[in-house]
Amino acid sequence: MYVHPLRSPQHNDEDMEFLSSFNSLHEDLYTEILIRLDAKSLARFKLVSKDWYLFLSNDYFTRHYSESRPSITGFFYETSTQYKEKLRYVSIDTKEDFVIDPPSCLGFLDGPARLVNSCNGLLHWVSSWDQQFISNPLTNKSVALPWPIPRHQFFACGIAFDPLVSDHFVVVVLLLQSRINLKSRIFSSETMEWGEMKEIVVIPHRPKPKCCKRGVFLNGFLHWEMTDNAILVYDVKGQSGWMMKSPMNDELVEKLGFSEPGCLGGFGGKLHYCRVIGTLLCVWVATQYSSSNSTIWVEQHSVNLYNVMCENSSIIPHGSQALAFLCHGEEILLCVKGKIIGYRFDDNAVREVCKVQRSDGSHVEPSMFFPFVHTLALFNLPLR
Repeated sequence: MYVHPLRSPQHNDEDMEFLSSFNSLHEDLYTEILIRLDAKSLARFKLVSKDWYLFLSNDYFTRHYSESRPSITGFFYETSTQYKEKLRYVSIDTKEDFVIDPPSCLGFLDGPARLVNSCNGLLHWVSSWDQQFISNPLTNKSVALPWPIPRHQFFACGIAFDPLVSDHFVVVVLLLQSRINLKSRIFSSETMEWGEMKEIVVIPHRPKPKCCKRGVFLNGFLHWEMTDNAILVYDVKGQSGWMMKSPMNDELVEKLGFSEPGCLGGFGGKLHYCRVIGTLLCVWVATQYSSSNSTIWVEQHSVNLYNVMCENSSIIPHGSQALAFLCHGEEILLCVKGKIIGYRFDDNAVREVCKVQRSDGSHVEPSMFFPFVHTLALFNLPLR
């Protein structure tokens, strides 16, 4: 029987008999109670008996638990400019503080490695160009990622993983075959092999991704913000891609010269984009979202952070940058000077999440920030 490298075995017929017996005892009631627990407590419950293990691992409970969790429960950030492998983990919800020692994820490596991307609880590490890994820090499991991609052809990459849809992840790599010709190649954890290259899109002016290894996975699509005020979109299932205009004004982008990417999020099946312009926090929603390149952006929020923060705290928001959406878009995580704060749209509430501790005193940029999601779908192994 095939066992997913980052998950537990699937249930056999005998297991399902145990599960059926357990579920007969008010499955909905148990689910309603247990989804209120943190991931660490649930992992301990799995050790009680086989019945508990099977109930907490089945798709019904996993789906409901995952949907009840915040979209982001913690994040990693680089603590050193010179040594990018040095990380700090911050839990947004103290009940979910289960990644105690981030470097312990690297116990399988002989030397230091850099975290370059994250997706729904999976982390992408790079030790060297031909030594790359996908790991799950909650289970301390890792998969070596064979990397047959020529350095001179590499354009961008990203992880596509949704535990509510599939146990398996894929890694998508985009390659530049000529001046304007992009092709894709996909590694699947189901086959543990790379697929054949496929032509996906023609880029008219050869822009570059602002973070080439930070493809953002949303709604079945990978996204890379480009240097020409556009977003490159890749349909993972359909293996096709297209360029989409960002909501930013071209003249404003050229004037301000944004070097770091904005913040992307997906809620209710729609793409959201956030950018701080001076002290103005703006959020747009894509009302149309397809390969026809007919995307229409509608402004959802426009907030002067200076007025909000002067009323609620002593934080001066100049130089702020959006890092991640929280609570299904109801809150935004921002880096403001030496702090990471949360701002809630409905009541203008501001809360300090943590003080940034970087060895050189610099601030956390979006490219140094890696959101993390605790999901029961990734939690199917006993505690160490």
